[in-house]
This record gives sequence, C-alpha cells and structure tokens, in this order.
Amino acid sequence: MIGTGDTIKSFKEWLMIEENKEASEISIKETHRFIQNGDRIILLDVREEEEIALGYIQGAIFIPMDELKEKTEALLPEKDVPVIIYCTVGIRSLSAVKILKKMGYTTVFSMAKGIEAWEAAGFEVMCDSKLTSKQLNRYSRHILLKEVGMEGQIQLLKAKVLLVGAGGLGCPAGLYLAAAGVGTLGIVDSDRVDLSNLQRQILHSTYDVGRPKTESAKEAISLINPDVKVLTYQERLTHQNALDIFSGCSPLCFL
Repeated sequence: MIGTGDTIKSFKEWLMIEENKEASEISIKETHRFIQNGDRIILLDVREEEEIALGYIQGAIFIPMDELKEKTEALLPEKDVPVIIYCTVGIRSLSAVKILKKMGYTTVFSMAKGIEAWEAAGFEVMCDSKLTSKQLNRYSRHILLKEVGMEGQIQLLKAKVLLVGAGGLGCPAGLYLAAAGVGTLGIVDSDRVDLSNLQRQILHSTYDVGRPKTESAKEAISLINPDVKVLTYQERLTHQNALDIFSGCSPLCFL
C-alpha cells in the first residue's frame, strides 16, 4: 500500500500522487479523511449479505463479489468517478479492483485491511440489526452462515427448549443450546450431583457434588451465556405435573 502524509488534504491531491505510483490500495485513515472531507467518492462493499448484517460503512453501495460483473455497470454508471472498495480484511477487495478496472472503471482502490481495521480504528460502523453489539459479536459466526444468518439467529433467541434430565445427554445439549443462543432453556431433573456423574455429565463439577442438578446446570449455562433464561424444575416429569411445566416453557421444543 502507498501511504501519504497528513499534508495532503483532498482525495484529488492524493490521487494525482498515487496515479504515478500505480497504487491499488488506500488506507482506512485516508479513506475516512476523504469521506469526512466530502470528496466525490463511491464506497463499494463487496461482502455477502450475512457479513453486511454485522455492520457496514455509512453511504456504501452493496454488490457481492460474485455479482460484480452483472450489477456494477447498472449501479455505478459513471466509470470516471473514483471507487474505493472494501471487504472484511482487504483481500476480496483487491480482486474486485482488478474486475472493475477490466470493466473500464478508471480510478479504483481497495481499502487496505478492510472493515475490521476500520472498526478497530474507532471509525463508525452502521448496523440495522435488532441484536445488540455484544450479541452481534457473540453470534457472528452463526450470522455468517447462510443456513442461519441474522433471521435464523433471531429465531434462536426467541426459541424455548425443555431439557428433560440434566445427565449424560442433557448436559452437552444444554451447553450447546446455550452457546448457540437459544433464548429460554427449561431443565427438569429431580436428582442431585454425585461424584460418579462427573466423568460424563459436563454441566457439573466436583464443587457441585450434593447439589441439585438443576442448580449446577443453571449456573454452568449462565457462565457460558448469561443472556439465556434458565427455568429449573427440581422434580421428575410425570403426567401430573407435565402440563404445568409445559405451560411455563410454551411454545417449546423437547430434548
């Protein structure tokens, strides 16, 4: 990447210098400065929809990498207007620069190190999500999966699951459900933790021996994900209490 000093005030000045060097990258600091100056620049985000859901730079135009050749000329008809392309870490954007130059765009740069560096530098990132910034960070790997995405994660946060038993199967299921962001977990178990349980019942520890399994399970789940609401039922599930327990977790899934 070719850097410049703070004495260069406008994008036009910077461009006159960089054109002679055949630069293909621009720093996040320079990009931010020229945006703040109001220079005529097109900011192009080439990430996927799932990535954009985690945050984007205000004013950016969104065209995924695999749609550049199809959509760019319709969305960016003026090929002489400078384009700064960004992605997550600045790798895809370099490839996008080559594509746009072959399409006849005269002034195209990749924002080095991408939006991750932009955010790390303290520059503003916009987000239209219903999730908090902590939730976006915690569930970011889920949101990036096309099979889950933002809407899928929101549905997980609304979900309720009832675990019948906090033993060998219920323990790992509870941990994974909590980590995934299931909003409400109900746990039904009348037993107490025994030392012989600890080789397989991973919600419990040596400290928990003698405690109700529902209590130690709730505590362990809260350490994994404090946002999960845990409902405990220190009893066996029977036909006499089933409807009362189910109503507390309704609507629910069973495990």
